[in-house]
Amino acid sequence: MNIKERTYNVLWLQMFLEEEQEEEEGTSSEEEDNNILQAALIRRLNARYLRPRLYNYFHHKEKKNFVKWPTSEERQRVHEGFESLGGLKNVIGAVDGTYIPMRNAPSKDPEVYFTRKKRYAIHCQGIVNDKGIFTNFDIGWPGSVHDARVFRNSSFYKNYSHLIQGDDYLLGDSAYPISPFLIPPFKDPSTRKYKEFNRFHSHHRVVVENAFGRLKARFRMLRDLDIKTVKMGVLFTCCAIILHNFLEINMDIWETNFNDGTDDTEEGDDNDDDNYMSDDVLRRTGQAKRNLIFHQHFS
Repeated sequence: MNIKERTYNVLWLQMFLEEEQEEEEGTSSEEEDNNILQAALIRRLNARYLRPRLYNYFHHKEKKNFVKWPTSEERQRVHEGFESLGGLKNVIGAVDGTYIPMRNAPSKDPEVYFTRKKRYAIHCQGIVNDKGIFTNFDIGWPGSVHDARVFRNSSFYKNYSHLIQGDDYLLGDSAYPISPFLIPPFKDPSTRKYKEFNRFHSHHRVVVENAFGRLKARFRMLRDLDIKTVKMGVLFTCCAIILHNFLEINMDIWETNFNDGTDDTEEGDDNDDDNYMSDDVLRRTGQAKRNLIFHQHFS
C-alpha cells in the first residue's frame, strides 16, 4: 500500500470512526444520524468544494441514498461530455449496480445477502456523470436483490419526474427496465446493426463500471468489508463514495487497471421482467425512443 492509499484510508476511517463513536455514545433519531454524517463529512473535507447545500441525504432503516443531480450549466456540460465519448446526445448519466462484499454473514437474515457469486454482500446502485462522478447512489439492499428491483425503489426512480428534464435519459445495461428516461441495449440482438448499437451504447455506459473500479481500487476495503453490522457497511460505503467524489472533482484521479479483479458489478443478463417490468406506457415509450436513437446513428 503506497503513501497516497494510506492517506485516503486514514481520512476514510476518521470519518467512519467518528460516526461509530457518536452511535456508541447514545441512541439517536434517523434525522440526527443524517446530521452527524453530514457534519462529519464537512469537517473532514473542504466545505467550499463539497457545497453541502447541493447534497440531500435520505435514510430508511439500513439504507442510505444520496442525490447531487446536474442542473443548468452542469447539465449541459454532462450532455457534451457523454456526446464526446461517441456521439450519444442528451445522456445525463449512466447507472449500474455493484456488490460490496462482506467477509462474514450478517447476524440478521443472512440468506438474503448471499449473492450469485457465493458471497455475502450489500448492494450499491450508482449513477455517474460523464467523468465518473457519482451524482446519485443507493446503498443497503441485500446482495440477492436484482438490479431492476433496487432501481424501481431507488431515490432516483421515486424522483425522476423532478430530476429528468427535456429529453434527458440514463444509460443502463440489460438488467434495467426500458423507459423514456433509461435506455438499455437491445436484448439478444438479432442483426449486425443491433450488435453494433449495443457496442456503441456500451462505449458510453462504461463510465459507471470504471467509476466503481476506481472507487474499489482507492478504498480496497470495499472489496472485503470486515464489519459487524450491515449498517456499518452502509456507512463505510457512503463515506468512501463521498470522499472519492471530492478527490476526483479536485483532479486527484485514481488510475487503475480495470482488469485487476475489482469488478463486483451485478451481471445484467437476466432482467426479472416478469416481476419488475416497466409500466406498459413507459416501456413502449422507451422502446420508441431507443428505436429513434438507433436510427439516428445506424440507419
